[in-house]
Amino acid sequence: MKNWIRVIFALNNKFDALTYSIDRQVEGMAALLTVPTVDLFDAIIKLNDKKVRIINLRVLHDKMKESLSAKELYVVDGYARGVSLSEMGEKLSLGKGGAYRQLLRTIKKLTKILNYYGYTKERLDEEYKDVALVTRTYKKLAKAA
Repeated sequence: MKNWIRVIFALNNKFDALTYSIDRQVEGMAALLTVPTVDLFDAIIKLNDKKVRIINLRVLHDKMKESLSAKELYVVDGYARGVSLSEMGEKLSLGKGGAYRQLLRTIKKLTKILNYYGYTKERLDEEYKDVALVTRTYKKLAKAA
């Protein structure tokens, strides 16, 4: 789950742009008069489903964020942005090991929150496999971990 937590925090500032992009796509599709109506509706429904899933990531981010102390938020945001443990520890007046332990505690706490809302690694993998930015970010961050 640590990679999914990292993805959710790393993409937080992109969720609005993603939903806006989907809205523009839907508007463009609605103007197509040459496409059969059933096909057009099917494509619009699929885009709106993707938008709902992106909004769900935003809600999950907000729920997780509101449960964190300032220290925990700094650690998980830093982790999402690729800040080194040494730098995090320095900022928090902890050693590298202390920052690592704080990160582990924070990830454990956030994993419980995701599980509470019914989001397991398998569910996140399945729900976001067709959202290109999410899957690219996941693969990039998982490789870097």
